[in-house]
Amino acid sequence: MRNKSIFFFTLRVFSITGGIEKVCRIASKALYQFGEENGYSVLVKSMHDATKDAIGNPYIPNRIFFGWKGNKWLATLGMLRCGRGATVVLLSHINLLTIGYLIKKISPHTRLIMFAHGIEVWDSLSKAKVDKLKQCDAIWAVSRFTRERIISQYGIDKEKVYVLNNALDPEWKECETKINVRELFNIPASAKVLFTLTRLAHTEKNKGYNKVMEALARLNNNRDIHYIIGGKYTNDEFNHITQLATQLGLANHVHLPGFIDEAQLKAYFSAANVFILPSRKEGFGIVFIEAMRFGTPVIAGNTDGSMDALKDGELGVLVNPESVKEISDAIEEVFNYPEKYKPDLNKVEHYFGFETYKKNVNQLLHTVLSK
Repeated sequence: MRNKSIFFFTLRVFSITGGIEKVCRIASKALYQFGEENGYSVLVKSMHDATKDAIGNPYIPNRIFFGWKGNKWLATLGMLRCGRGATVVLLSHINLLTIGYLIKKISPHTRLIMFAHGIEVWDSLSKAKVDKLKQCDAIWAVSRFTRERIISQYGIDKEKVYVLNNALDPEWKECETKINVRELFNIPASAKVLFTLTRLAHTEKNKGYNKVMEALARLNNNRDIHYIIGGKYTNDEFNHITQLATQLGLANHVHLPGFIDEAQLKAYFSAANVFILPSRKEGFGIVFIEAMRFGTPVIAGNTDGSMDALKDGELGVLVNPESVKEISDAIEEVFNYPEKYKPDLNKVEHYFGFETYKKNVNQLLHTVLSK
């Protein structure tokens, strides 16, 4: 009888703090607990992390993690060797699909599962990549929007594509260092604050912060409103945003703090009256549920995976991300009735807490294993 084994192959988990890496950390924790409860050995293998990057992490025991430190050749050989004969192999990203495909060829009984986060599977994939995608036993899409794109665009069997929404980080700890965000940017206590957190680059225009600035220009005649646009920026995009702010008469009302350390996020969310990201390219939007965790009202776009994060408007306000009027009207509405739009923390935890995520992972694994 073959050993019951689960391998989770990733690009990065612990060496950087991006959104997909956060998903991998939380997924690793859920997979490890599934293994403990169901008699499976679970190992997490990373192409770009070093093994030492896992030391002291609160998600999984160090002993189940290994990293190849960016050596793609050794990582590929190692993943093929580990995956051969495994019960389940999970891929954290489509960039690992070729390795998964080869594992499936040499070990047909191994169940192959791939995470689909969003835009990386929305773009037009080559026929060769689609053929490999069809060899997966399951694809776990982060939202209904991403699931439908995969099915309709590539002709993937809908019975293979499941929705697994992202979760709140169960190991998040509040920072001991306190910062006063309003004082940092000289924002009066009486002023209203909008907050966006995203990567700021020319390629990220679909995130909607330009539209928010246009909406703000419409509203600032009646209110004192400040807009904090957080996130790492390119020089070109910094110049673009500051120039647009000046053109719109918002030079003293738009603030660009740059990269915000995760430990300081609560201070920013708490300082904001509204978290706003009317995007057209969110696979899901972990940042939405993080904002709601701190009780901050949320405004998001209604054309992508944001719909899942806001539960179709149950937890926040959805707008047409192309309509400056809808965006400005939504901002005004939330400012006028803040208690009405304050997210229900019990619902947020019910929908996106770790226990719900773990339960969903368990159900999906059992479904794949039963086939």
